[in-house]
Amino acid sequence: CNYCGQPLPAHRMGAKLTPMQGRIFDLVQRGGVDGITTRDLCDILKIVPNTVKQHVYLINGELPLSDYRIYGRAGRVGVYRLIREAA
Repeated sequence: CNYCGQPLPAHRMGAKLTPMQGRIFDLVQRGGVDGITTRDLCDILKIVPNTVKQHVYLINGELPLSDYRIYGRAGRVGVYRLIREAA
């Protein structure tokens, strides 16, 4: 917020996310079909793999009305992708 300095929520696909979750969502989405590795997410955002895993879990919990989910494996060599689920 320009007035009080509090971080504003990020909205993605109708979901209200924290600024960090919005950044993770954007990076995974930009990864396209190949996705983005956990290592790259950690390096870009300066966080640890478990933090990425927890944020992805929370992001998916906020996307119940969307056909999309973030799938991937946790750990340093994991790859996260944004996948459209069949309706």
